[in-house]
Amino acid sequence: MWVQPLVGFSLGLALFLVGLLVMSRNLVSSAGSRLQQVLAKAAGNQYLGCLLGTVVTAVVQSSSAVNATAVGLVGSGVLTYRQGIAIMLGANIGTTVTAQLTVLPLTEYGLWLTVVGLLWWLIGPRRGIRRYVGAAVAGLGGLFMGMQLMQASLAPFGVTVAQRLFPAAQNTGPLNAIGIGVAVTLMLQSSSAVTGSVIAMVGSGILDPRLGIFITLGANIGTVGTSLLASVGMNSLAKKAALTDLLLNLVAVLCVLPWFDKFHHLVVLCSPRASAQIANAHTMFNIAASTLALPFVPVIAKLVDAE
Repeated sequence: MWVQPLVGFSLGLALFLVGLLVMSRNLVSSAGSRLQQVLAKAAGNQYLGCLLGTVVTAVVQSSSAVNATAVGLVGSGVLTYRQGIAIMLGANIGTTVTAQLTVLPLTEYGLWLTVVGLLWWLIGPRRGIRRYVGAAVAGLGGLFMGMQLMQASLAPFGVTVAQRLFPAAQNTGPLNAIGIGVAVTLMLQSSSAVTGSVIAMVGSGILDPRLGIFITLGANIGTVGTSLLASVGMNSLAKKAALTDLLLNLVAVLCVLPWFDKFHHLVVLCSPRASAQIANAHTMFNIAASTLALPFVPVIAKLVDAE
């Protein structure tokens, strides 16, 4: 009974991951060395650094790539500690674009995007940005098709699964749900993949939106694993930048817990659809967390002796 939907969901998740990987890698490749150049031009003003991190991450669709690059540039001395942290805070905002894309009414055009992107990639120039863009468009189409397949596979079984397979999960505490988000994100090395899966489950009725938001909050902590890996073997300044990114995300999640009911109420008011609640909560949380942390970057730099 459960084999067909689980296989369908697994295939959809695999297609989503491949599409996300193809899209982000080709967008990063199209940027080439310019990604480092753009980030390196971040002024001493942490607000400009945050804006750059947001825009670049929204464009290349990979906070992992941006954060890893920022850590590397801090380690090499191209960026200051302040600039690196500001860019990573901006990347936390920019990465929410992926979740917003998945809840737009565009999933039905996934196949067409894939076909157009592949044709562009096949008959276009063998080199240059346009070739990378063609592959990125095909990846975006795969992402949409994966999301559609996950939702279609789970939808007929939503009520039954919620009643039988996930009774414990539905009643789990916030910390357990957050822990699930952290663990799965560390394994997949992609908060976008975790958020996309949660959106699919919530949209199919398998997962309660409230619980889904907690899992997404955990994904915000787990995604820092890439930054920590990027800092291995680098100098102490790069390690401090990666650890600060982890601590800021952890503190932000802990701070929202006492106010979660009000936060959830605001999300519901802004989101008519259950699946949109996850994407909007993801965006609202990261915007608020980065905006509130940004003014304290100079203070943090002094506390960790990174000036």
